Amino acid sequence: MSAKGRKRKTGEQAEAPEHEFYPTPSWCVTRLLQHVELPGGRWLEPSAGDGAIIRAVDAVRDVAWWADEIRLEAMPLLRQIESIANLRQCDFLRAPAMSEFDVAIGNPPFSLAAQFVLRALECSEHVVMLLRLNFLGSSNARRHLFELAGVPDVYVLPERPSFTGEGTDACEYAWMRWTRGAKQKSEVKILFETFQATMFGETS
Repeated sequence: MSAKGRKRKTGEQAEAPEHEFYPTPSWCVTRLLQHVELPGGRWLEPSAGDGAIIRAVDAVRDVAWWADEIRLEAMPLLRQIESIANLRQCDFLRAPAMSEFDVAIGNPPFSLAAQFVLRALECSEHVVMLLRLNFLGSSNARRHLFELAGVPDVYVLPERPSFTGEGTDACEYAWMRWTRGAKQKSEVKILFETFQATMFGETS
């Protein structure tokens, strides 16, 4: 996922690739896992892309993967990842549920992010999605999600990612986590590289 409408150096507007494919930088995943405790076991990537998130998790965690990806051309790359126990070329939002998972993690198309979260919660205990920070600001448009699933924990990336290799994105991003059935107060953290956020003179 990446912010649309970004201007090129020429002043022309960039067109979004089909299915909004933007590989997730590995440091975004590493930063999440440095700060946030997630259970092991069976993990689902519902919009696997070229496997960037899976490879980044595999570098630091030992989990079993199930992966869905809509683009046929991505299958050869994904088949090379040994940790993927089950791989499907399909539309996650329309395909039958595969199993029960401990964690679903992904970088879904922004226009379908709410649907991805709700669908993933049907089969996953924890759902963690990389989203623009302003996902929370469009509360009227996503009221149905927040009413059903609650307000997520928010783990803010203090640096903007680059999804294209041609400069950083136009928006701030955060990992947002929903826990199935949880109604407790949401947690907010800034995912600094080597230390926990310090705010108002207090340290965690």
